[in-house]
Amino acid sequence: MALTVTPADVAAYAPDAPAVTTGQIEEAVDWAEPQLARYGVVLVPNSAQERAAKRAVMNYALHLRTSTGASSSRTKTTGAATKKIKAGKVELEKAAGPSAEDVAANLVTSAAEYLSRAWQALYAAGVPRPVRAVGASR
Repeated sequence: MALTVTPADVAAYAPDAPAVTTGQIEEAVDWAEPQLARYGVVLVPNSAQERAAKRAVMNYALHLRTSTGASSSRTKTTGAATKKIKAGKVELEKAAGPSAEDVAANLVTSAAEYLSRAWQALYAAGVPRPVRAVGASR
């Protein structure tokens, strides 16, 4: 089973998302294919299951991209740009634009969202949802 997804496919799927690399797509395929194989999911070309599996790969690649960006943004929080506002004798200094912490928090949120979407797409492709029975003995 060969899931073929390109960076252009991801850009078309999520045009506002950051660009992913071929390596991130390969890692996403390496994540999805064993999940599908474990449960014997057979992907028929151009089927709804194959499209769902490709969406899983694209969302997982976006998860990898945004979680990587979040960790690099968290390390660059000290040199935030500021602007000075002067009103009469009072002068205030304020951050110009969103802070690096805000950007990192948004990336973490979107990384978690992409991971959730990746799992939802895998379930749509035929991977069974885990069943948890509360209070069941083993």
